[in-house]
Amino acid sequence: MRVRVFEDDDRPAVYPIIRDYFAYLARTRGIPVGVTIQDARSILRAWLTKPQQTFLFVVEDAGAIRGLVRVRLEDDVYTVDDLVVAEADRGHGYGAALLQHVEGFVRASGGSSVHVLTYPGNLPALDFLLHQGYDRVTLLDLRKPLDPEPGHGEFSLLGRRLRLD
Repeated sequence: MRVRVFEDDDRPAVYPIIRDYFAYLARTRGIPVGVTIQDARSILRAWLTKPQQTFLFVVEDAGAIRGLVRVRLEDDVYTVDDLVVAEADRGHGYGAALLQHVEGFVRASGGSSVHVLTYPGNLPALDFLLHQGYDRVTLLDLRKPLDPEPGHGEFSLLGRRLRLD
């Protein structure tokens, strides 16, 4: 197993991982959204638009990319915005390897902590992060769509479906 910096040649291997990740996030939020490979291409392109502020690492094993992590640097704060391991490869230490690599990268860059963002309803991610030694910060980001779409008045929080009326 090896964690390394993302390279352009990795694109074809990471598109399906990104597609599946965003489809999973939509499901955890109760939003019926179809995510395509073309969407994944657009997402990756957006991630790579600020190379001095965004760092992308992949974990590979047995010649295949198993997951990736995106780290954003803003105002001296390192934040993991996206950490994903291919669903079939979860439970084999790839996510932990990615986080350990990020922690070493942040230390070497002079940072003193790593922040990780996840949705409150993403219980598997919360469980994983707590087992990796991350503490819950008392911040809950709320948003109100000004032109709501069907299903946006409902959300999942710690495994419970809530509705805003």
